[in-house]
Amino acid sequence: MSDEEELAGNSSSLRWKNRRRMAWISVITMVLMTGALFFFVPETKLDKLQDVISWAYMSFASIVGAYMGLATFEGVKKK
Repeated sequence: MSDEEELAGNSSSLRWKNRRRMAWISVITMVLMTGALFFFVPETKLDKLQDVISWAYMSFASIVGAYMGLATFEGVKKK
């Protein structure tokens, strides 16, 4: 089924598919960012990047948490 058919037939399915992608991309980005911080960023620069890193982790964690919460709510609502 193409994206256009899904959009015309079941936009909710396409919406959840995009939300799931966004959550997975956020998780993968957090893992890659952690690896980069351990292996590629010098310790001297971590003090300067501390605020940016904290905001990035909080943003990505919020996206993942919102997806999990809304998916759970949607599942409970269907029952």
